[in-house]
Amino acid sequence: MAAIGINTTIVYQVAAKLGAAGALLLCCGGGCLALGLALALLTTLGDYPVNPERIKRGGGLIYIFLVALVGVTGLSDPVQTFLHGLVVATPPRFQNGTPEIVRWFSGLILLFCPFYLWSYHQREHRLRRLQR
Repeated sequence: MAAIGINTTIVYQVAAKLGAAGALLLCCGGGCLALGLALALLTTLGDYPVNPERIKRGGGLIYIFLVALVGVTGLSDPVQTFLHGLVVATPPRFQNGTPEIVRWFSGLILLFCPFYLWSYHQREHRLRRLQR
């Protein structure tokens, strides 16, 4: 989301609809929101080894499934078709590889999901072993 917030194709299309001020507000706000969510997620997930109650509730699994859903959505045909349409409708000066950028980030997200699930499983296993 942060990468899309500074993408020239997206910014041009938003500016065409909302004007320059609206585009600046929306894209910078979206980038800051994405950065804030990513940092909050890292802080929350970093708390799991310290706070065993969070593992018991399964909150980390909800986060990872939501993140995986974002990754799958970025790779879906409707989203890729929409992004290709945006690139075609943008003047050449502002065009870039928006669909490829989204595809790469979505692929990376999906590659990291199994590593997190394994880590979550290991933490849960350690917690159960300590409680015995």
